[in-house]
This record gives sequence, C-alpha cells and structure tokens, in this order.
Amino acid sequence: MALRAAAICGLLAPVTAVAGLLFGDLAQPDAFSPANDDISDLGAQTADQAWIYNQIAANLSGLLLLAFALGLWRALGTGWLCEARRPRASGSGSAQGSSGSGS
Repeated sequence: MALRAAAICGLLAPVTAVAGLLFGDLAQPDAFSPANDDISDLGAQTADQAWIYNQIAANLSGLLLLAFALGLWRALGTGWLCEARRPRASGSGSAQGSSGSGS
C-alpha cells in the first residue's frame, strides 16, 4: 500500500508543478510575461499571489517528489547499488577462475 501511495505521489508531482506555474502565472498582472521574465518571479516578494507558486509549485511538488523517491528506494532496496559498485571476487565461478591451467 505504501508503494502504491509513493507511485501516486510520483504521478502527482509534475501535475502540481505545472498547475502551480499556470495558476501563479494567471494570478499575476499583465506586467509579468513568461517569455520575458524568470519563472522564479512568480514566487518573489513583489508578486501579487506569490503563495500559489511557492506553496503549490515548489513546496507541494517537492514533498510529493520526496515521497516518490523514498518509495522507490524502499522498492529497489539498497542492495542493487552496493552490488553494482563492489568488485566481484575472483575464483567464484568466473571465467578466469575456471580455466583449469593446472600444472
């Protein structure tokens, strides 16, 4: 159940980011232009409705992405990363160890 919730958070994160950007853009007066101004201007102290961008696009999306990342980490476990970085031991059934050049 927790993995399903993490997957849903992963799907909702980009949706909330785009929604926060769109609604933050719509709440600004005509002086703001996405073509000419930075996106971070939506969350500036001088913005009319800065909370829309800050709370929805930045904070909520970040929390959803964090929940997704923790769920993915739990699903994959830590073993695959540790095994990929660890060199294999020689002589454990590898091609070099079973060549049989004994004399």
